[in-house]
Amino acid sequence: MEADALNREAERPAAEVAGCGRGELGKRWRCPARLKFRIVAYARQCREGGETLVDIAVRLGLVESTLGRWIRRERAKETAVGFRAVSIVPVAPAHGGGAGQAVELTLARISHTLSS
Repeated sequence: MEADALNREAERPAAEVAGCGRGELGKRWRCPARLKFRIVAYARQCREGGETLVDIAVRLGLVESTLGRWIRRERAKETAVGFRAVSIVPVAPAHGGGAGQAVELTLARISHTLSS
């Protein structure tokens, strides 16, 4: 996306950040989750275009460290280890006979054959 279009796209989130009631000085401001999600998506798009985090944060009215932390947390969520769906399917033995039965364990992009 070209720079002018990205700048126009930043206007609405920047206005929302500026318009959020930050309350009294010393009170912690919490960005609404939906706004944070849009800001992180926008920042990633800008970073792919080679823009610095400082420039993006200034355009959005945020502190660089805050924007960087939000991006790192989203990246961590995407790569988090957790439970995954699996399928266990009986496989015909490669050569007849044998005491054990082979099964195929299929994960997201990995396939292993286990023998018992």
